Parts: sequence; structure tokens; C-alpha cells
Amino acid sequence: MAERINPQREFDTAGRLVSKVCMKCGQRKAADEYWKNSSVKDGRWSYCMPCDARRRRARDPTQWSCLHHVWPITNHDAPGALLQQGGNP
Repeated sequence: MAERINPQREFDTAGRLVSKVCMKCGQRKAADEYWKNSSVKDGRWSYCMPCDARRRRARDPTQWSCLHHVWPITNHDAPGALLQQGGNP
């Protein structure tokens, strides 16, 4: 059976990933421009580091929706609790 060739990934003769196409921006970038991910076959994330940084900055930095898993607090109470502790919402 012939080896399947993926045009989005490029490997060297030793089988190491050399470059791949970012699933977000569509640009081909070197393998070291992707975070490591051992759960993926090629060992790297699907998004390049710059695209991942933009994604993380675009998320809500306070993550109010996750607070109920850590403390018994609602989304309505979270900003007030943060101000009481000297934080900045």
C-alpha cells in the first residue's frame, strides 16, 4: 500500500516534520512556529503561534464563565467580588 501524502505537511527524509499549513491563516510555516502537541500525529498544533496568540487575546481575559467551577459565585457577582479584592474588571 502506498504511503498517503498530505500536501499540508512536509517531512524530511528522516520523517521529521519540516513545515505545515496553519489551519487558521492558511500560510505554510516552519514546524517550530507551532506549539508541541503529543496527542497529534505530527506532534504540533493545527494553528501557528501568532494565530494562537490572536485567539487567546480575543477571548474574555476574565473568564467569568469558568469561576463557578472554582468558587460558588455567579457571573453577576464576579465583577463585584473582584473589585472587593482590589482587582480590576
